[in-house]
Amino acid sequence: MVADGRQMINTAVAITETGEIGLARGTDFTLPRPRGDAVSRFGIGTSLLQMPAAWLAPKVETVRGPGSSQFLFLLVPLLGVLVTAWAAARVVLLLGAPAAAAAPAVLLASIASPLGSYAAMEFSEPVQAAALGLAFAAALASARTEGRATTRFAVAAGVAAGFAVLTKSSLVIAAPWTLLPLL
Repeated sequence: MVADGRQMINTAVAITETGEIGLARGTDFTLPRPRGDAVSRFGIGTSLLQMPAAWLAPKVETVRGPGSSQFLFLLVPLLGVLVTAWAAARVVLLLGAPAAAAAPAVLLASIASPLGSYAAMEFSEPVQAAALGLAFAAALASARTEGRATTRFAVAAGVAAGFAVLTKSSLVIAAPWTLLPLL
């Protein structure tokens, strides 16, 4: 495990076990707090998504042995890549491309891009890409529908853009661009 991913997973474990985000002082790249522990400098979005894996891990390891739960923590990045690929296909279709263009969009947003390599790593990049992709797809859907669906898609776009920022604060610059179709 890489320090970044380990920190996000440790934060998920801390939340699950204690209800707090505090980590042991001295953990790589943490920021010390006055109460004696430290907090991650990474966004909390991925940690929130890793909480089910953190909750299930002790149960899996009780049955299957130490270390047997590690695959659980790779489900979030894998799902992030899959959601990103789905969002790319939706965006292509919402922009008016023929259905045949959806397959190349899926490939280009997943295995034919650097993002595909993150599917088997514990980094937050797949979650960031999924959130931004969902925000853009929902914003486009909102612009292309009428009635109550417009509002639902607009809210979904805002939630996804907000979650992107929660996952990585520097996305506060990129996330608004995904919402431009709402204008």
